[in-house]
Amino acid sequence: MDKELGSGPSAKPAPLEQVKHSVHSDLQYVSIQIEGKIYGGWYRTLADGQMELLALANMHCERRFENTPIEQARGMLTDFIRVARPTQAPGESPAVITNNSLDIHTDEERRQGTGTLGDLLYADKAKARVAEKNWVGLLRCIAAGDQLALHELYERTHRIVFTLFVRLTNDPETAEELTLDVFHDAWRRAAQYDAAGGSVVGWIMNRARARAVDHARFESWKGRGNILANCPSPLNASSVSAASERPTDVLRPSQSLWARLAQRIEAKSRGGPVSSTTLQWQEPEWEEVAPGISCQLFATDAEQHRVTMLVRLAPGIQYPPHRHAGVEELHLLYGELHIDERKLHAGGYNRAEPGTADRRVWSETGCTCVLMTSTQDLVS
Repeated sequence: MDKELGSGPSAKPAPLEQVKHSVHSDLQYVSIQIEGKIYGGWYRTLADGQMELLALANMHCERRFENTPIEQARGMLTDFIRVARPTQAPGESPAVITNNSLDIHTDEERRQGTGTLGDLLYADKAKARVAEKNWVGLLRCIAAGDQLALHELYERTHRIVFTLFVRLTNDPETAEELTLDVFHDAWRRAAQYDAAGGSVVGWIMNRARARAVDHARFESWKGRGNILANCPSPLNASSVSAASERPTDVLRPSQSLWARLAQRIEAKSRGGPVSSTTLQWQEPEWEEVAPGISCQLFATDAEQHRVTMLVRLAPGIQYPPHRHAGVEELHLLYGELHIDERKLHAGGYNRAEPGTADRRVWSETGCTCVLMTSTQDLVS
């Protein structure tokens, strides 16, 4: 174990606003991102007042030269420790710098301890996961005119898209027409997808939500009324909460919907019949990751530390308090969900920025949502 690390030539002044900091019993944890990697270190204060850095993540990945990211991280994190240490009086709990950019936990979070969302989701290391690259490959094939790839994308996502539209319009027939619009649009615009902007499922769901806004505006212009008129984008959808009373959380459109989509594409493109595969996509199985909380993992992006999944909360269940390591997007498909002081109804949307925290997330009714978030979210 190293003491007083960072005092050599590689040490650099720590940009405190970039360092994340949390407390666990008599240990403290700090982390920083450099060149796309997260470097974290556990440290404690010894009886003689010296600081002891117990471990630094990713040390095994790189040789210890002074200008490498690992040595930069070592210097920055140790400098941060030195700044935080003098603010701690004898007998007090370890100091936390009060900066909104830092990862600051409440006393209860400290008592409970903190892990990552990935620790919960991927506890079974042997289980095979669908990679985000697989989804990106589908869009690339669609952009090249592969009709089978379109059918597979449809099979994977049409139910969540259709369900979102039902919640927003409260009209299954309208929801089916809007679902056709979304997948026809995906067929024409797949080449516009940019992986840097988020997951493929997130891209599809956000296009669906935008289509719902356009439809609502058009209906309002025609004077037919607009159930979403009072819902700014992203939609709140509180006025369609009655839709959450449907007995099924993820709905199915009519079986003829794919055939109708194929006919539309054929008519628009003036080409031959649109192909469809006879293979049925197998939905990921539901996994209980905590009592009353089940997840269906759609895609895992190991490089960007992102996960796309369906999440179910049983009635009365609370999702663990957590702090966001990246952008989080949530589309509520069923039930009601409380996020701190905010209440979402079926069809609602929530976006959280990196560094923000959700202290209390719970559902009285039980709920199901599509969630795109970081596997490095800190979960209490």
